[in-house]
Amino acid sequence: MYKMIEKKFNHQKKHISKLFSRTIALAKKESGKSIQENNFIVKLKKSQKRCEEQTFLVAIMALAKSGKSTFLNALLGKTFLPISNVPETAVIVKIRHSEKEEHKDGYLYNKGEIVAKGTTGIYSYLKDLNKTRREDNHNLEIDLLLLAPIQALKGKDLGSIKFEMVDTPGFGEAEDEIRQGQTIYDENVDFLNETDIIIYLLDYTKLKTSKEREIIDKLSSIRPNLLEQVQERLFFVVNKIDEANSSQYNLLEEEVVDYVYEILSKDINDLVKNQISTISAYDALLGRLILENAATPEDFSDFANKAFGRRGKKKTLEECWDAARDFLYEDSKLPALEDDIIDFIYNNRGKLLLDSLVEKLESSIKQFNDYIKTAQCTLRVNKRNIEEFEAKVEGIKQKSAILHKKATEHEKGIELFANEEFSSFKKDLIKYLNYKMKAINKRGKERKSNNNKYMSTNQEYINGQIQKEIKNISNYIYRRSTPFIKEYKNKAIYKQKELLEDFNKIILIFIEDLQKVLKTVLDIELTHTEFELPKIDVQAILDRANKELDKFIDTEINKKSETKTKKEGSFCNRKEVNYTVINTYETYEIDTEELFKFWKKEIGEMCDNAVLVTKKIAKVHVKEELEKAKKEFDNYANQYLQIIQKEKDEKVKVGKKYVDERLAELATYKTQLKKIIEGINNYKKYSKESKLCITTED
Repeated sequence: MYKMIEKKFNHQKKHISKLFSRTIALAKKESGKSIQENNFIVKLKKSQKRCEEQTFLVAIMALAKSGKSTFLNALLGKTFLPISNVPETAVIVKIRHSEKEEHKDGYLYNKGEIVAKGTTGIYSYLKDLNKTRREDNHNLEIDLLLLAPIQALKGKDLGSIKFEMVDTPGFGEAEDEIRQGQTIYDENVDFLNETDIIIYLLDYTKLKTSKEREIIDKLSSIRPNLLEQVQERLFFVVNKIDEANSSQYNLLEEEVVDYVYEILSKDINDLVKNQISTISAYDALLGRLILENAATPEDFSDFANKAFGRRGKKKTLEECWDAARDFLYEDSKLPALEDDIIDFIYNNRGKLLLDSLVEKLESSIKQFNDYIKTAQCTLRVNKRNIEEFEAKVEGIKQKSAILHKKATEHEKGIELFANEEFSSFKKDLIKYLNYKMKAINKRGKERKSNNNKYMSTNQEYINGQIQKEIKNISNYIYRRSTPFIKEYKNKAIYKQKELLEDFNKIILIFIEDLQKVLKTVLDIELTHTEFELPKIDVQAILDRANKELDKFIDTEINKKSETKTKKEGSFCNRKEVNYTVINTYETYEIDTEELFKFWKKEIGEMCDNAVLVTKKIAKVHVKEELEKAKKEFDNYANQYLQIIQKEKDEKVKVGKKYVDERLAELATYKTQLKKIIEGINNYKKYSKESKLCITTED
């Protein structure tokens, strides 16, 4: 049965490869005229190569800090990919399944040359490379391939198919990177056009929070047409499901799949629930490291604490091993996920690979058809119509200056908005400080006579009272700031969305104008950016305050005279003599003036920094989105202007003879493309009715 299925697969693979060859031949024939080989033809050749080499790509996508690298490490059973609490991955790493003995601990290649071996060496190399790319050179040319066994595929016969999983940089870069105008977003999107399967990792801790909308927006921004193409090959994994046990979150574990299905099905047609899984990637990695004899002493310690709590340190490694087999690994839900997703991909890899390649071929043919249609249109209309069209396109392109004007207005508006919001907030906090300082003074004056609370001869006692008041103030500011900043962020995001919606409307007007002549569609989707304002670090404030405790103390030197009596003289002539004794002592009390200055400075810096971050993020992101939209629009318009200009020049140069011959040539292209499309449709019909799973388990 397996050989029969493999034979069918190879037959269909050759059929599709021939369709690519015929399309490439047509494009090459035309490349001397308008189509550039370094763009259109190169993409076709790349897809054909994947068809011939049978390289199957599974992309792992996620927002930054969602646990993507941890998830991949869990699938590998070893910690090859760097893990961090901050965005770590900055380079695309292809991971090809290999069960060769020399690859069991991993071989890492960069542009075909071995650059690292073994878990530790590969981890260190990637960590350094990520750091270099993030800090110094986002244009660094990198082509990384990791050869290592993927545990879920061990022992399974892949035949001639090369199975690759790909670690990609997370959508939503770290705040400081956004502020610097750096992004890896476009690189991600370009790469997605090559993939056959997408596994999109969601973060459980961000569901039902302000981050949730970012998940949907970033997913949508991958391009609606791409999502539509891969929706049957798109899987969602909700990570950090172990956090469902925390009272901090109000979404129970059993509710997660239903909830995620509800929010995603609004944006993704025909989504089914079995495309959604849950996992604790960290628990899965920890359990698998132990089971695969790849755990370090630190891993065992982490597991012991997870499995046994504080008593874990008293457990032996053997006890940890037993518990991993029966507890952590299964509870992480990794085995179930591998059964649901990895096994599905394995069992259907032939069909999934060919379906994906056919979609890419269809997209290229549509582009070629648009090209032919534009050339035909140019040849058939008169010179006046062409000139009117060119003038209209140039006029539309010039109108795009409106976008720059709007972006500048937004930048000024967001600055004004930020200043107004935080100015009001700052006033409220300073008003509270004034009230607090008066209260401290009042209590101090009322109790001075009792040498109480805010006045003492004991400096350590006063230090303790100051620390207590500072802690009270910091807690109050934290409680007030948290909801304020949350509301402020929502307002700022809404303002960005309004602006970007205006951008979309303007771009759509431009596109609609062009579509009156050319019936093609360009999708430009703009998204707002989610950002994190600097958090109020209570402990850092307390540490700064403790270093300056002496500033908050008023020291008063007091002198007290006391008259005493003593007897002087001989025994027979003794008399009393008065004398004065002066005692000097220090008293300490809280200096509310200095304390007020300290807190006013802290509040001012907190608010000013938040305003600065808002301005920078808004400026960088809006500029980035604007440039992306403008670039896409210009490329779209220029593509057709170049075709029109080329045909117009030849028409003027050669005359009617050229027009007749060229129209005949274009008609031949259309006929040949029609035959290629028939071949694609034949494959689709066959694929729908036949089994191309090429699984050894049939």
